[in-house]
Amino acid sequence: MKVMLLQHTENHPLVNKSMIMESPKPSQFPIEKMKGDLIEPLIEPTSVKEMINKSGTLADGISAFAEDIILNDIVFTDENEKLTQFYNAKNKLELSYAVEDWVTYGYGALELLHDESGKELKKFKQIPADTCRVKKVKNAEKDEQGNDTYSYYCVQSNEKKQQTTFRFSHKQYTDDDIEKYREVLWFGGGSESDWYNKPLFLSKYNDLLIDVGINVLKKDDVVSGNQLSGIFTVAGTNIDENFEEELETNITDNGKGVLSLVIRSDAIPGTDNKPPEVNFIKLDKSGADDLDNQQDKAQKAILQSFKMPPTRLGRLDDTESMASNKSDNVWNIYTKTVQKSQMIIQIFIDTFNENKFEITSPCEISTPIFYDETANKSQEIRDTAKDAFLDYETAILALAKLHPEWNIDIGAVKKDPVLKARYFNGVLLGSNNEPVDTIQNLDDKIDELRSS
Repeated sequence: MKVMLLQHTENHPLVNKSMIMESPKPSQFPIEKMKGDLIEPLIEPTSVKEMINKSGTLADGISAFAEDIILNDIVFTDENEKLTQFYNAKNKLELSYAVEDWVTYGYGALELLHDESGKELKKFKQIPADTCRVKKVKNAEKDEQGNDTYSYYCVQSNEKKQQTTFRFSHKQYTDDDIEKYREVLWFGGGSESDWYNKPLFLSKYNDLLIDVGINVLKKDDVVSGNQLSGIFTVAGTNIDENFEEELETNITDNGKGVLSLVIRSDAIPGTDNKPPEVNFIKLDKSGADDLDNQQDKAQKAILQSFKMPPTRLGRLDDTESMASNKSDNVWNIYTKTVQKSQMIIQIFIDTFNENKFEITSPCEISTPIFYDETANKSQEIRDTAKDAFLDYETAILALAKLHPEWNIDIGAVKKDPVLKARYFNGVLLGSNNEPVDTIQNLDDKIDELRSS
């Protein structure tokens, strides 16, 4: 499929600018999309690189999401010190490169480097995923039912089209293959493919097209010289140069200028073999401000594919404070998305550890804390006590655990009978709303109990 994005301008001559970009070509599971003897990824890596180069939001979102997945401690249930050191101290950086490839392309690869004897694994080395493919080779032997059997290899190609073949750590090979090929730890494979995952950002592919398109328009300094009235989107399989020229000519003949951006794509399902579909998005305001609003919406949608709040990238929103309850809920949702991806990576690592080290204890990747959980809990305890749902003693002891730096005199708390009662905004329950002289409010009482 091809997608064409056209910028429509008023009362200015035609500006001819165009960009051709091969974009995602998803396979139909369970059918493997083959190119010779190579199994193609669910999305063309060259297309992804082109998108990243033209969308800073996508690039930043991928990088931040990968960091949140892997750049935290990896711990093991049996507290295996050797594995802990291997993953956290020696290989965290290379591991992070492979995980970022997995987020970007849907797969990643790490070469296993051994000592001189070839027996002890020393470290990982990332193999750029965009240079790798899975090679499927038919074996001479058949299985017990008489069906064909296959062996699979990781093939890396360099700029000179020279290939290096690796074997996968989770597959079985002949002694000859083990002697001949080095080994890789492979990240990839799920419900849609045995070898590749679909990148999360594909769910917001249309918004990505808008962000890429507007970035190209801005780069060519069109915004500063034209009054924008709208954007045409043209989608379909039958878009060619003649169609593009005809559309531009028709608009130009009507006294309007057009800047065209052509993006060739197979990414959007269900549109094959259909005539082009043309839509016009009217811009209510003219100039750069309206285009910025359109792009801002598209960029937020791109980050939403990761459930990532814009504040993760330092993009503050005046309408939402990072300390708000709404923000806490947003961060909780994002944390769950990170944890889901961590679970997938943990499976790859656990499978590798079992095959390579014969260690079955599962690993757990720590999840970063994106908000001040202590402050939230502290405020919740205070509010609960002030509303008389907790007695002051229980509340102050709970706060003392959260804030050891306060050095609260625990003995004095337990000895004070006044603190064993409940108070509503400093008023003893059942006292006919008469203030109690021996206590002012919870915060003041805490200050009295803090050691100097």
